Amino acid sequence: MNVEEQETEQGQSGKYMLVSKSTNIFLTRKEAKENLIKQANRMKKISDAMYPEVDIGGNVVIPIPYVDGAKADLRNLIGVVLEKNKDGLYKIGTKDGVLNKLYSRSEFDASMQIFLTQEQVPVQEISVRTAARKGAVGTVQGSPAVLVKRIVLQRDVSV
Repeated sequence: MNVEEQETEQGQSGKYMLVSKSTNIFLTRKEAKENLIKQANRMKKISDAMYPEVDIGGNVVIPIPYVDGAKADLRNLIGVVLEKNKDGLYKIGTKDGVLNKLYSRSEFDASMQIFLTQEQVPVQEISVRTAARKGAVGTVQGSPAVLVKRIVLQRDVSV
């Protein structure tokens, strides 16, 4: 066997090894994807068992994330389920409008009392932050109520 034949034989075996490795990588990735889908389905079943299903028209309590609320803002929003899609996500409306995000069952708690009906929900879409701000108890800094309070306090202070 001469040198050229040896190089050709080594080149073909190297080519075979590359094809074998790429096939192995492809199969491993495919198996990993299938396992992730299985795990996601298992997690969904466990979550569905932990959180009860809410009927359309049912009232829910949605906790407001800490970053979306000011000190005087509400800690929870009262909403009503407007619709449920095929993936199990819920569209929720509040007294200020329809929330622009779909919610899963783990993101809210069902309420046994009726605070709000579907007919009381305006059509406009709003964010959670806006809904929390509209339901706030206090006023914003610089508003007339705050300015009047400052003037009264300054007048009462004696020097």
